[in-house]
Amino acid sequence: MKTRILMAFLFCFLCGHILKAQQINTDSISNPNLFAYLTGVNLKQDRFQLFLNTQGTFDAMFNAKHFSQGKFVMKQLRLEAKGNINDKLFYRYRQRLNRSNDGSQAIDNFPQSIDMAYLGAKLSKHFSVIVGKQTAAYGGVVFDLNPILVYEFPDMVEYLECFMTGISFVYDINALQQIQFQILNSHNQSTLDTYGIDLEDAKLPLVYSINWNGNFNNIYQSRWSVSYMSEARNKSLYYVALGNTLKFGNISTLFDFMYSKEDADNKGILRKYSCLNTEYLSYVLNINYRINNNWNVFAQGMYEKANLSKPSQITVNDESVTLDKGNYRNSYGYIAGVEYYPLSNSDLHLFLTYVGRRFDYSDRAILDKNYNTNRFSAGFVYQLPLF
Repeated sequence: MKTRILMAFLFCFLCGHILKAQQINTDSISNPNLFAYLTGVNLKQDRFQLFLNTQGTFDAMFNAKHFSQGKFVMKQLRLEAKGNINDKLFYRYRQRLNRSNDGSQAIDNFPQSIDMAYLGAKLSKHFSVIVGKQTAAYGGVVFDLNPILVYEFPDMVEYLECFMTGISFVYDINALQQIQFQILNSHNQSTLDTYGIDLEDAKLPLVYSINWNGNFNNIYQSRWSVSYMSEARNKSLYYVALGNTLKFGNISTLFDFMYSKEDADNKGILRKYSCLNTEYLSYVLNINYRINNNWNVFAQGMYEKANLSKPSQITVNDESVTLDKGNYRNSYGYIAGVEYYPLSNSDLHLFLTYVGRRFDYSDRAILDKNYNTNRFSAGFVYQLPLF
């Protein structure tokens, strides 16, 4: 009950601030955060910055061609604090206010609501170490975006465990090139809760990732990674993600390629057919056209495949059925929208989007039928600087 009251208060407070921001002059807007604006006191923010990451919408949802439901949704509400303690130490903390705080089942003793809680140390000009709960160093541009900026995740990211506890070693080759090596827990819950079957635990259930982030004159940028995960005893996962962005004037594009081969079904998409030996492939293409400082239009397409890499045995109507390896599901996503930025020096924006999804199942997928979903959304996105 307390959590709901807090969410309602924050939502009302945010909406009031947005309406008020429309009325104040440009000089007032230049204040760095809400605390400074309300008190008139400008503070050094390097040690402590506090944000409220928000995305709120009204969704009109359709099942195939028929209207099914309309509702207001606070899709993202994450409190984030970060800063530099001194010239060597830095930290970051982010927690979802609309996610359960129960951490009793977590192997790292962190509630699932906490995305990040880490401390970093700059050991030299080029080398840093990060310890604590953090974002996995997976490649892909969509994966790396602040979630408030994403209107629909591809399946590969939606079902991917993104935040785990461990250690990262970061080497900045120069200001534009970075290499990262990371070791994290491979999952947050027990093996049974993660994979749906009682597998024998690995002695070192860890995921190892090598990540390269590159920038070439702000025209082409890369976020590539290769990962190996020990899921359970004698069960491994291999994951490759190649994220790419290109920018030409007012036009920017991103293209993500992601591939995952899993001895135990980490994503869970095909779990009704097999909890073992799955394979997922994903492509994402996004194009943005920034018309001017106030308006942006975009379109995005997604294509994903879900396969079994080995035959599977399941029971249907009390009869044993053998399922061949191969493709079981193809999913398609198509998104288009327009964004309006009312304030030139703020990331606050209003949006109107259409999101269509189509899920096609092969003849092998005897437990599923093809279906479509459609959604129109109107809402706002704001990383509100509180302090």
